[in-house]
Amino acid sequence: MENEAGLYTEIEHHHAVINRSADGDWIFQLDNGCVLVVYNPCDWFDAAGASSPPPAGGLIDGVRVVGNRFVIEFRDGIRAEVDVSDEAYSGPEAMVLHRSGDAIVL
Repeated sequence: MENEAGLYTEIEHHHAVINRSADGDWIFQLDNGCVLVVYNPCDWFDAAGASSPPPAGGLIDGVRVVGNRFVIEFRDGIRAEVDVSDEAYSGPEAMVLHRSGDAIVL
């Protein structure tokens, strides 16, 4: 995944408010002014690994790539796993991080 290092530094250790668009995309509004929009399928899990509803928000503790999954980990143990496999794409990008005057496309 190109540009993932820039994405890590922009979203790790920031508080996010999470919403869902009318189109079903996940929107992470970060306290640093950035907005991450996830277009690919996203699954949510609790700390024990069971399927979980998404939180309304929380502190992002870490970001990593595991196989074909982009994992966003929250301080409370909830994690979002974005499918970045070739089959998961419904458009040209999996996610876009919007920041002041710029965007990181993944």
